[in-house]
Amino acid sequence: MEVHRQYIDIHVPLNGMETIGWKPLADLSAVDKEYDAEADFGTYSEPASAYVTLEPGQFLIAWPEDGHAPIIGEGTLRKAIVKVKL
Repeated sequence: MEVHRQYIDIHVPLNGMETIGWKPLADLSAVDKEYDAEADFGTYSEPASAYVTLEPGQFLIAWPEDGHAPIIGEGTLRKAIVKVKL
C-alpha cells in the first residue's frame, strides 16, 4: 500500500484493465517505508481491505487519506497518473 499526503492521485488505465487495492490510511499500521515528505511517498506492507477494477475510460481518485495499491493485474498496462497538489 502506498500513501501520499500532499497530492491527490488520479489513476487512468489506457489500454487494459487495472485492479487497485484500497485501505484507509487510518487503518494502516505495518510501515514498510516511512513517509518521505520531500518525495510525498510512503508504503505499508499489509493487504488492501477493498479492490476496484478499472477499464479504459474509468478512473480512480486516491486522496491523502487513502492507502492504495495500484497496478494489480496481468500483462503490460499503460496508464496515466495525474497528481493534483493540495
